[in-house]
Amino acid sequence: MRLFDTVPNNWSLVKLTDVTDINPTHPDDPPMDHELASFVPMKKIEELTGRMDPSEVREWSEINTGYTRFQEGDVVFAKITPSMENGKAALARNLKNGVASGSTELHVIRPSNRILAEYILYFVLQEGFRREAEASMTGTAGHMRVPTEFMNRVEIPLPPIEEQRQISELLMQNFSIIEKTEKSLQACMKRSNRLRQSILKHAFEGKLVSQEPTKDPPVPDGGDMDVEAGARDIFQEVTCDDE
Repeated sequence: MRLFDTVPNNWSLVKLTDVTDINPTHPDDPPMDHELASFVPMKKIEELTGRMDPSEVREWSEINTGYTRFQEGDVVFAKITPSMENGKAALARNLKNGVASGSTELHVIRPSNRILAEYILYFVLQEGFRREAEASMTGTAGHMRVPTEFMNRVEIPLPPIEEQRQISELLMQNFSIIEKTEKSLQACMKRSNRLRQSILKHAFEGKLVSQEPTKDPPVPDGGDMDVEAGARDIFQEVTCDDE
């Protein structure tokens, strides 16, 4: 399955399986049964950021069977709807003792020395990749999954390793800028909601319009009443800085 028709001359198009191990059965160096390992359910994998929370730990004997096992540096990719469509994928970092078990609804991609894990992560986070994965899903409504056969068919553009590193670093920097922008917008939305309620409260406390006994307030040529100083003060309180 090919997502791109052309690539730069010094790149190649290869099957993902040529440069990675798809769904390896075990970690390369599994812990002893009594040792601790990270446990990562689906809810601990973020959408579109490429991050997971590996802070929950359990004894390896508890999670060695019945879960998907992976190791430090693997990329995990949700295979079930709607987690896959929502962009749940992550690079395994900071795992306890370098290993983890997690949701059975994950594909695991283990990179070879020809490809960087970060480069793989950004590849699977693409909307185009997820659209193709969605089109390949099998199963019944509510339990549709991306089959392993799809992963085996995927072709990935492969630049030289140093260029992969440069691309990944630039993507990381841009993702960081986007996340800061999102946080600022979220803070602005919270403040705008508070502003809306503050204006309503002021209106019904008689603070929106001057209570001094005067004639009817003048109406400008446009037909709208001037905003009173009290209302302007409310607007001036609102900024979109992070809280």
